[in-house]
Amino acid sequence: MSEDKSLRNVIIGFIIGVGSVLPGVSGGILAVGFGIYERLVTAIGNIRERLRPDFWFLFTVGGGLALGAVTTVLGLDYAFGNYTVVMMCLFLGLVAGQVPGVWKLARDDAGISPLYVAMAVLGLAIMVVLLPFENATPGTDFYASDLVAAAIFMFCGFVMAMAKIVPGLSGTAILLAMGLFTVSIERVADMDLFVIASLGIGFVAGIFLFAKIMSGILERFPRHTYYLIFGLTIGSVIVILFSTQIDTLAEAAVGTVAAVAGVLVSFAFAKYGGNEAGTLPTDR
Repeated sequence: MSEDKSLRNVIIGFIIGVGSVLPGVSGGILAVGFGIYERLVTAIGNIRERLRPDFWFLFTVGGGLALGAVTTVLGLDYAFGNYTVVMMCLFLGLVAGQVPGVWKLARDDAGISPLYVAMAVLGLAIMVVLLPFENATPGTDFYASDLVAAAIFMFCGFVMAMAKIVPGLSGTAILLAMGLFTVSIERVADMDLFVIASLGIGFVAGIFLFAKIMSGILERFPRHTYYLIFGLTIGSVIVILFSTQIDTLAEAAVGTVAAVAGVLVSFAFAKYGGNEAGTLPTDR
C-alpha cells in the first residue's frame, strides 16, 4: 500500500473514531461513505484468510480510529462545552455529504423494487425511533470495581463495537438511553485502567462477532443491505439535525459554515479516494 493511501486510511480512521464517539453519528455510516466499509467488514469477518493481505489496511484504519476515539474522549467535555454547535454541525455535514455515495452503492444502476424501498424506510424508521434517546438523561454514576461493573462496561464496549459494524446505528444513543455514556466517557478520560480494560474486551468481542455477521449478510443480500443503510444514513442526518440546538443567529451562521465544511470534506474524500467497496454483487 502506498504512503499516500496509508495516510488517507489513517485520516479516514481518525474521522470514524471521532464520529463514533459523538452523539448521533454512526462509525459504520462514515465507513460506508468513505468507501472502506465492505472491505473492512470482510477483512475482520474473515480475519484468518484476510490478515496478511489486509494487514496494513487494518493497521492504518484501526490506528487512526483508535487515535480519533481517544482524542475525542479526552476532549469531549471541553469541545461540547464550548463548541457544541460547531461540532454537531460539522458532523451533520460529514454524514449528509455521504448520502449521494451511499445512494450510488445502493442503486448501482439497478431497478428499484418495493422491497428495496421498504428496506430504506425501515432504516429511516430505526433512526427516528432512536431520536428521543439522543437527549436522554444519564443515570447515576457508579465506581465499584467488581464483576458487575466489569460486565456493564464490557456491555458498553460491545454496544460501541456494534455501532462501528452496523451502519446507521448510534451506540451513543443506546448508552445515553441507559445512562451509561457519560460515566464511561468520564472513567476513560480519568484513565481508569479497570474500565478501559472492560470496555476493550467488550469492544473486541463485538467487533469480531458483528463483522462476521455483517460479512455474511453483505455476501448474500448486498442490495437489500445497502438500501437499509441508505435509510439509516438519511435517519442519521435527521437525528443529528434535531439533536443540534441553535439559539442565536451567530450560532446559526457558524453552524452553517461548519456543516458546509463537513459536506466538502466528504466530497473531497469521495473524489480523492474513490470507492474501495466497488460494485456490489447481484443479490442471490
